[in-house]
Amino acid sequence: MENKKSLGILTISKKAITTLIAHIAVSCNGVATLTDRSKRDEVSRVLGKNANKGVYLERKGNKCNVQIYAIGRYGVSASEIADEITQKVKFALSDTGIDIEIVVNLTDMQR
Repeated sequence: MENKKSLGILTISKKAITTLIAHIAVSCNGVATLTDRSKRDEVSRVLGKNANKGVYLERKGNKCNVQIYAIGRYGVSASEIADEITQKVKFALSDTGIDIEIVVNLTDMQR
């Protein structure tokens, strides 16, 4: 018989998750930068209401929906960029127990 003791509950803040996702997305092949989804979001970020440009997280019950807005680089297909971001983010968060759904929006391509 095993004696299992609970070590407690670990709470991960929304800001920590979005910061991690932003760093992962920018490090992916073919991503030039992240971008705001609208001018309103840009103003909110500048005023400190949303610190992470390009990453928007919404929690619905036990599931987190993440939208990532990125600008890609020419020469790399949009589907390759989106697949790599999705795979790397899911892998990084796999041990947290967070059920995550990711949508990658490539808003532009640049040289």
